[in-house]
Amino acid sequence: MEPSCLAVFKDELTKMLPHDDDARRLAANSYHFAEFFEAFDIQPPRLSGRALLWGHCHQRATGGIETNQRLLEKSGMTVENLSGGCCGLAGSWGFEDGKYGISLDCGEQALLPAVRDADLDLLVIADGFSCKTQIADAGTKRTALHTGQVLAASAEDGKAPGKPRPPVARRILRTVAPVLGIVAAAWGLGRGLGSVSKCARSVLGSQTVTSAWPLLSSGWRPASPNPRPPARARGHLVRKHGL
Repeated sequence: MEPSCLAVFKDELTKMLPHDDDARRLAANSYHFAEFFEAFDIQPPRLSGRALLWGHCHQRATGGIETNQRLLEKSGMTVENLSGGCCGLAGSWGFEDGKYGISLDCGEQALLPAVRDADLDLLVIADGFSCKTQIADAGTKRTALHTGQVLAASAEDGKAPGKPRPPVARRILRTVAPVLGIVAAAWGLGRGLGSVSKCARSVLGSQTVTSAWPLLSSGWRPASPNPRPPARARGHLVRKHGL
């Protein structure tokens, strides 16, 4: 979960609902990505290489970035934990009118120069969406990765994965399922029209019915075997015969 979103549960929720037991339980069971590995003693996959690590401001305030550094080092990577202010974007703040320049000035205090000067074989890691966006849009020519993306990398070459692709079986199912659905719907429609056609044949006797749809769409309905006389005629019969 985005560090700024998780901070709601870890810090703000119990302040808004100080007497709510559920709020306290939720706060106690909320973890940043690397914190979860430490809390439940999960062994990360083996990796190699070097990384430049940048922490989101909300994560620094609600647990710290040191857990990310320990997790990556435990996987076998050499990590430089970069510090020095904020990336400058601060959610949508840096996109607002009149604030773009200030946003970049904040990023130039530490983050952006360090990313520009980093060797190309050095992975840039930032779990915050705002931080990753600032790095990508500030002309650094680098793309930051989430810690989870790095842990999912190949242990053999240490390269971060590209866009995730679902298994072949799932891709085939996604392609075939809509086609099967269309075929099933067409088959069901055909059976339904066949039943209507049989019903029409039974009503019309020897008449050949090639399609019930033209009859139904034109407003045709089978005649009643015992048609009732019009209302005026019914009144006459009641007066004359007492029916």
